[in-house]
Amino acid sequence: MESISSWTIACFFLLSATTFSLRCLYGGLNLQAQDFRQQGTQMRRKMWFQNMKIKLIVLGIIIALILIIILSVCRGFHC
Repeated sequence: MESISSWTIACFFLLSATTFSLRCLYGGLNLQAQDFRQQGTQMRRKMWFQNMKIKLIVLGIIIALILIIILSVCRGFHC
């Protein structure tokens, strides 16, 4: 009888330790997932700003080229 109860106690502690380690593992994975999400959001914003900056530069170049063409064809602003 004593061996059965000690075996039961040992199994209980083993299961408790396993559950605790799984909880710790889950908590660690949860923190890593949150960090990954935050880094993804930061990267998305950074890339959006970089993309917008490039679009604005290209738009400025196109507007400058249009002005140069208009000014060269019209010989100034008097068309």
